[in-house]
Amino acid sequence: MATEEAAELPLDGELARVAARMSGLLLSRESVDSVLELIVTLAGMTITTAVGAGVTLVDDEGHPATTSASDPRVRDADAQQYQLGEGPCLAAIAAGAPKRIDDVATERRWPRWCAAAGDAGLRSVLSTPLVTEDGCLGAIKIYATAAGAFSLADEATLGTFAGRAAVLVANARAYERASRFSERFK
Repeated sequence: MATEEAAELPLDGELARVAARMSGLLLSRESVDSVLELIVTLAGMTITTAVGAGVTLVDDEGHPATTSASDPRVRDADAQQYQLGEGPCLAAIAAGAPKRIDDVATERRWPRWCAAAGDAGLRSVLSTPLVTEDGCLGAIKIYATAAGAFSLADEATLGTFAGRAAVLVANARAYERASRFSERFK
């Protein structure tokens, strides 16, 4: 079974190209917003069954906010999670572990949120935390309009992707904080 799952993983070359684009950001000192936009774009390109991707970051007070989304349905689904206090993204952040929904119509963990997501035409969700040495920064998630849209290989790919994205976000945040401090110091 492990051999079958490994065979489904994207080609090493594809992940290497994505990693190279992400690594290049460190050298160009992009803003947090531009880093997040690229992460969302690359997530959608990497997992092609997704109709939308988004990043939720937790602010200094511990409040989650969708900071980047490739589709209005992603932003709306996330807003529902924050309003209801339940859903796979919030659970991924709290647990520091991926959360997956194969079909919101049959999922029982977050009934109110699943009903809202289903009403918006979303059926499958995969949410993975953005974790660094300093803790969980937030989560990246992908949505699909078909049930069962994401495979175990997609889950592994998003996990790898999230690890690299977390480092980029942490570095971009640190750079912006240092820049603000430097400006205030001047």
